[in-house]
Amino acid sequence: MTMPECKRRRNQLFLNVCAFMSLLLVMTISAVGQNLSAGRPANVPPEYVVTPFGYMHPSCVVHVRKGERVGQNVLHHADGTVEDIPVCQYPRYKAKGEVIEPETSGQPELRPPTISWDWVEAVTDFYSSNLGEQSSTWVVPSAPTSHDGQTDYFFPGIGNIMQPVLGWGADYSTGWGIASWVCCSPAAESTAIPVSPGDLISGTVTQNCGWGSSSCNSWIVSMTDVTTGQSTTLGAEPTQGDQNEAVGGVLEVYNIAQCSDYPPDGEIIFNSTFYDYNGNLVSNLNWSGGASSTDSPQCNYSAHAATQSNIVLTYGTVPNLNGAHTLTPQNATGLRLDDYYSGTGSGNPIDVYTANNSGAQSWVFSNANVVPAGYYNLAVSYGAYCMTASGSTSGSLVQLDPCNGSSAQAWEAVPADGKFVFHPANNTSLCLDVQGDGTAAGTLVQAWTCNGGNNEQWVLN
Repeated sequence: MTMPECKRRRNQLFLNVCAFMSLLLVMTISAVGQNLSAGRPANVPPEYVVTPFGYMHPSCVVHVRKGERVGQNVLHHADGTVEDIPVCQYPRYKAKGEVIEPETSGQPELRPPTISWDWVEAVTDFYSSNLGEQSSTWVVPSAPTSHDGQTDYFFPGIGNIMQPVLGWGADYSTGWGIASWVCCSPAAESTAIPVSPGDLISGTVTQNCGWGSSSCNSWIVSMTDVTTGQSTTLGAEPTQGDQNEAVGGVLEVYNIAQCSDYPPDGEIIFNSTFYDYNGNLVSNLNWSGGASSTDSPQCNYSAHAATQSNIVLTYGTVPNLNGAHTLTPQNATGLRLDDYYSGTGSGNPIDVYTANNSGAQSWVFSNANVVPAGYYNLAVSYGAYCMTASGSTSGSLVQLDPCNGSSAQAWEAVPADGKFVFHPANNTSLCLDVQGDGTAAGTLVQAWTCNGGNNEQWVLN
């Protein structure tokens, strides 16, 4: 990624590699970041294009077709032949104009201006052994409300070099796209796919050497739009980076002029899990979150791990949902989340029912003293009875129980494009879901594996 990222790396070898990265490959030339002039540093030539690794000369961006993979300065074709990739002959510039590589023609290197951050927010950890897999899901946020030529990247990953990426203004000038990236000798991007606000997306990084290989040089990076079923995958042979570094979530930006250059939802929440090289779930990561306090504009930046698997990046203004709301499922907008027959007995079912303005359809949100922080209890309007996931496995019914402070009653509200997705804290890979995508009054509600369907998206009124 960018040099400020490199400055924050604890591995000196990776520092050196970042400083001498020579070439960027991408699946299609049209999938490269836009050649934008707004916000471009004055010393960056106008023909340069934006990438997650800085501004680069177009001649340093080459095609990588489907079925090919990249190695160290070589391109492996689908037919088994190998092509050498010439070294880029032009300098690369960081997000704010600093020269990363001087030209090889003997011209003097430009003096870099002073800058603080390019990675605005990040949550990472160095694990005790190498990792073998990373798997993350998150929801595509709303489109920024202003357009200043900005690029917003959100991604998790392994080793700071293998990244499933969601980007705004990168592959599409005024739209969201997903792609898989690998850095650095050379760097590569898979074919970009456009995605829409509210889509559930999944990013994975998986070693291709088989479990038990403590150090692997063959990896698969994949991005999937779970809502549409489209995916884009990149096979690579990275030679740098720390395979023991878990990257839970990162926000990297270019050309932010005002806080409205960010999505208006106010936060991104990654549900990220990691496995060691033996295939064992890693459950004891010691996450460390950092956010810029010196960038301008300052947009309420913060980054933290709410749970072992929940990574929260905050920017702008986060909606405060405290108070009473009705919840409308987007697969049947004439229905509302409903306490079945207004029952208050332990285990009373929760369903969706025809809107009737009753107290059984008014849910009081409160995040006071809820664990994890930022999650909500949802109680009926007529007593201390809370919406509860009856279990932590997919298909567990959602019911009403006396409020008890348990993780099954703590719900994460993830905003996207005017709607919300709700995850129970006892298993954040599950979503509040209308059973069977039902549209009939009286259909029960469950906690189900998140799939991006309209029956998992709720509008609050």
